[in-house]
Amino acid sequence: MCIMDLLNEENGYLDDNGVLTVEYGIHVDAVLGDDGIWKFNFNDIMFGGQKYVTYNYEHLHTGQKRSFHCHKQLVKLPSPYSAPRDSMKIWADWETTDILEQCLQIAHGARLDIYYRDTPEILEMAQELNFPNVVKYCEQKFIEQYQGCPYWWFFWDKALRFNSKFILSYVFRNNPLEVFKDVMKNDANIEKMSGEVIKTIVAKIFREGF
Repeated sequence: MCIMDLLNEENGYLDDNGVLTVEYGIHVDAVLGDDGIWKFNFNDIMFGGQKYVTYNYEHLHTGQKRSFHCHKQLVKLPSPYSAPRDSMKIWADWETTDILEQCLQIAHGARLDIYYRDTPEILEMAQELNFPNVVKYCEQKFIEQYQGCPYWWFFWDKALRFNSKFILSYVFRNNPLEVFKDVMKNDANIEKMSGEVIKTIVAKIFREGF
């Protein structure tokens, strides 16, 4: 490209006043945390032609706002058939934006050691934003964090809540079909399950029978 192309108003490089603006500087892509994990920088808008998507968070009640500028290609990678828009609005009532930030960090590939109470919320956010890699990561973390829980109904409830074949398979492996009889007959949430979850339930029934 020659200088005359840049100065030609029809090419769109000049602003309304006929001024050509050149951006330069340093963009920090990631920061190494005290925990030894690299975390992406979502605070600054990327430049140099990099495509990005902005997630605009707003608190439902207080109006608190925060924007997260993410690498569009990295966000698109785990879910190529649902390319994100240039910007998305997210309303929630979290006290902080940690849930959304952790969800986006994991979506970009950061292997966070997430707090056990945050795992369900991050999982739900990942489902809403269609991040299958985050969903899988949180399902695995959920099992690791709660595997000491002796109550089968806790996992059953979460499997239905998250529509999770992974969590359901875990609780089925560790409990006989007998304990699920009543809940399978009476739990209306079963009708809302995905095909994969229904298949898991049917397979359990065929293997052990009522």
